[in-house]
Amino acid sequence: MKSDSVKTVRIAEMLASEWCSSDGDKVESNSRMSWFSSISSAGKIHQIQNVDSRKEKEEMALRYSSCRPIDIDFIKMGKGLFYGG
Repeated sequence: MKSDSVKTVRIAEMLASEWCSSDGDKVESNSRMSWFSSISSAGKIHQIQNVDSRKEKEEMALRYSSCRPIDIDFIKMGKGLFYGG
């Protein structure tokens, strides 16, 4: 997910998000989301947002916050998750 163009990176992240969610096989989908979250902050956000349990979302956010890559969007998501704003 590297490019000199922010627009290209955002489109690649959007396509990867769709790819991660498109498979009916839960194991395959989880594998794809794990890969995406390991290379992109947007992947981490996508994976956290797809979890139903608030507690699990908080645990994932804390775990992912200690790993690169993170960006301002991840920080904003975490702030919203923990502080509601």
